[in-house]
Amino acid sequence: MTIVGLTIQDGDIIFAGDTRLINPSKIPNEVASRFDFAIKIFKVTDNILIGIADDYSKKTMELIKKIKKELNKTDIKGDFYWSYNHNFVARKISNIVKSSSVTSQDLLMAIHDMRYNKRYAYKFLQILNHEPHKIEENGFIGLNPEYHDVIIKNYQKAIEKNNPHNIVDYANSFLESFKSVRDVTVNSFPICYVMHDHGIMTISNGTGFIGENGNVNWVVNTIDENGKWVRKVNNKIIGYIISDVDVINHSLGTSYK
Repeated sequence: MTIVGLTIQDGDIIFAGDTRLINPSKIPNEVASRFDFAIKIFKVTDNILIGIADDYSKKTMELIKKIKKELNKTDIKGDFYWSYNHNFVARKISNIVKSSSVTSQDLLMAIHDMRYNKRYAYKFLQILNHEPHKIEENGFIGLNPEYHDVIIKNYQKAIEKNNPHNIVDYANSFLESFKSVRDVTVNSFPICYVMHDHGIMTISNGTGFIGENGNVNWVVNTIDENGKWVRKVNNKIIGYIISDVDVINHSLGTSYK
């Protein structure tokens, strides 16, 4: 399963997603195997983020590439399609998805409308063949909807506790609430982006665990010098967060369609 979510805060968008994929077990509340380094949010252009849930496959990765390719095409005036207004971009993305061979894919989309310098969010549910649904406040895909409510309630509590002063503070509060979900199919190591007036930035975030020696070990998701998501433990890289389906399948010992 997956949990990918976003919240709109004072016109900016905070976008987070867990990084776990699983091979299900026949035993309830257990998994046969898991992979904790999977990217589920993609920066397809400098002003568009797309989060995915459900079908994590080669077809989906090809779909992401196709969306990126199509949005980077130009019209007869030389304007890139990604620079069009948010309604056009959302519809174009949904049309690309609906015309693809991916038959079970939900999307969250965050779009920075460059023409008006405003941010917009949309949800697209492939299985229902819906048009993009504009999100006014919060949006989630994946996992049980009851967890979505838990995250929002805990986000409000975190805001009250942390008294955030800027969008980074709000993002950290959102991540704090994200990590409150306790389900074997998702993990507590999300990646996070913020979309604001000046573009898209990544938010490094960490979780502390008590080791066998009694010391605190810090697990952090961050960006390396090449712009790649990595996971560090006590400031040492232990792995890259990837979308290579072959590598993921090999680790899981299964094969996604």
